[in-house]
Amino acid sequence: MQVYSLSIQPYYDNHDEQYINIITINKRPLGALAAYVTNIKYNRLSEYNDHFNNRRCTPLCVYAIKNIHGSSSCSMNSLDLLAPENIDDLVAFLIENNYTIDKELTKIMNNDKIYVNNGRRLLFYIRYSE
Repeated sequence: MQVYSLSIQPYYDNHDEQYINIITINKRPLGALAAYVTNIKYNRLSEYNDHFNNRRCTPLCVYAIKNIHGSSSCSMNSLDLLAPENIDDLVAFLIENNYTIDKELTKIMNNDKIYVNNGRRLLFYIRYSE
């Protein structure tokens, strides 16, 4: 059984020149969700908030979830990334494709007030078993 954390994370879309919130996952998942996960460069949010590796000066990458096609959601960004406003589509997709939202683990992690870098906020944990 695999466990994944999903987060809401701010992202600067260079193409559209706008800040948006996107849904990210901590690693490439197994199962149907993998088709909707893309590895993107995490653009610097501001000159005062550097999320780059100091030793190599290379940008960080994140696994972002793309919009679940065939749903009623519409993309507000050029990369077709899933925004928190469309989380209902993701939850339905997860349930239909053998993923389980782990409420207990999510509750524990939220109660411990663990803060993650880069402005990320924990959304929830999911489990996948083949």
